[in-house]
Amino acid sequence: MPRNSKLHTITTAGRDQGKTFLITEMPAAKSFKWACRALLAMAHAGVELPDEITPEMGLAALAIAGIRSMSGLQWRELEPLMDEMMTCVQYAPDQANPQVVRGLMMDVDIEEVTTLVELHAEVWTLHTGFQFPVAEWTSKMATGQ
Repeated sequence: MPRNSKLHTITTAGRDQGKTFLITEMPAAKSFKWACRALLAMAHAGVELPDEITPEMGLAALAIAGIRSMSGLQWRELEPLMDEMMTCVQYAPDQANPQVVRGLMMDVDIEEVTTLVELHAEVWTLHTGFQFPVAEWTSKMATGQ
């Protein structure tokens, strides 16, 4: 069975409104390693995880712990995890043919910070089945909290 994927069009007003991206889940081994690194980084950062969570659980453990648990990470640990999430995203430059995609050029294809947050959230949801609290993040960004 092929990996899950979905087309996602940005609807938020701004420079990226109407742009479409293809999001494809990571292969199982890559996803598992990503989750293990995230869990170990949280453990090193002193984030208290529930006892039932183990690295062997992979992304399921992160879904249980919640994405908020990652807020305790140092940037040097979080940045490569976020960058790796974006390897799941491709750009569909022709809105008339959204099935035609190419590799994402972050500095060219994405012009709004909120688009980055939204795409990370969509990658998260595709992999875990749990919604990422985008509205909370974007409202905090807008108010500077």
